Amino acid sequence: MLSQLQQQKLVAKLNEEIDIPLMSEGHEGRIIAKLVEKADRKLEPALRACVPEDYVNLIKIFLSDTIPPDDKRVQIAEILQRNLGPPITEYLNQTNDVPMIPEELEQKGIAKIVDMIIKETSEHAISDNPVW
Repeated sequence: MLSQLQQQKLVAKLNEEIDIPLMSEGHEGRIIAKLVEKADRKLEPALRACVPEDYVNLIKIFLSDTIPPDDKRVQIAEILQRNLGPPITEYLNQTNDVPMIPEELEQKGIAKIVDMIIKETSEHAISDNPVW
């Protein structure tokens, strides 16, 4: 799941955090690199065993260094909308009543609010300058 560059950056960060007494930084780095490589190979199967497919896809989108940021934002918003939109809209509609507004119109208004919040969340989640 991680690109070669992401793996290298992760190894460098871990190597800064981990200190094995009596071992050189270079040797530590090689050990960490092997562990990262092994973990990365098993990451997607582990995720597939633990979380729904949309969450696996969400993580893959976040990690991708080939998907343009604007496309990432759209794909993330679609996944979040599919998974979060309906239950949040239903909850907010059930727990908020606006007098003098028909229920159907209230539902549509709340759905629009939730949709906009999800879109804004995905806008802020993806930077044009990735952390990795």
